[in-house]
Amino acid sequence: DWYGARVEQPALVDDGSTVGLYYATEDAGGLAVVGLLTTPDMVDWTEFGGPVLEGTGDPSDWDGQGVSSPSVVYDPADLDNPYKMYFAAERPAGVTEIGLAVSSDGTTWGRYEDPGAPGETLRAVAVGQPGDLDEVVAGDPHVWIDGDGYQMLYTCSNTFAAGLCLASSTDLGYTWSKWDPEPGVGMDPEPLLIPGGPGEWDGLDLG
Repeated sequence: DWYGARVEQPALVDDGSTVGLYYATEDAGGLAVVGLLTTPDMVDWTEFGGPVLEGTGDPSDWDGQGVSSPSVVYDPADLDNPYKMYFAAERPAGVTEIGLAVSSDGTTWGRYEDPGAPGETLRAVAVGQPGDLDEVVAGDPHVWIDGDGYQMLYTCSNTFAAGLCLASSTDLGYTWSKWDPEPGVGMDPEPLLIPGGPGEWDGLDLG
């Protein structure tokens, strides 16, 4: 098999005819990549014979080292890119941000280019400013579509605290705003959930 020992972080998407199961694993070099299985009936599964998304391979790119934590949505309202994959990429020193890849068929994926930085993958959700709760990590995206647009839960942390944060998009998932009802008060952005106290089962981390 082309994939490594770990197969984790599954994400299902149903376009009405085929269900895709995206997952994080490792390639032969130990770098994080995203694989795919498909099924028409949730019984018989077909493996896509290699990663559908991987790091750019350029260590200077923010997403060059590998990609993981896929979250995929199917939105027929977006005629150009009905399939979108939000993924996490970690740079040296543990800085993690969320990128965007797009597809017309759910199997062939391309990175969505940042309109303000030609040649660079769009950071759908980037880390925050020094002192922000998501100063070091904005990762593990979970995206869904509701009546208000696109919503995303993501893990957020700095060197002192961690939590689950929320972002939203009203332009088909390309531009995101972090939820923070009182900027400058308490933690920025304000988390929806933080780890429990010492000794509690969720006292160390959330993900």
